[in-house]
Amino acid sequence: PEVTPASRVWDCRGACRPALAPGAYPAPRWHAQVICCAAIWMAARVLQLVLPPNWWELFDAAKDDMDAVCEQALTGFALGSPAAPAL
Repeated sequence: PEVTPASRVWDCRGACRPALAPGAYPAPRWHAQVICCAAIWMAARVLQLVLPPNWWELFDAAKDDMDAVCEQALTGFALGSPAAPAL
């Protein structure tokens, strides 16, 4: 099947899923918009797409939070989750 930006975002969203997993933290650590922005950012990196500067601010997300979500997602891959997207 063809890899589209939308399908890659969906894959990366799945990688970010532990950030919302019940029991992972007393409460979700990041807001949904931060996790969605992290998934978009990871997919754009994989597909080598250029996004506008500071685009995440449109969704009230912080870059530091996005980095933390991505780090957690990639750590999950390292611990045995499905194959990590190459960033």
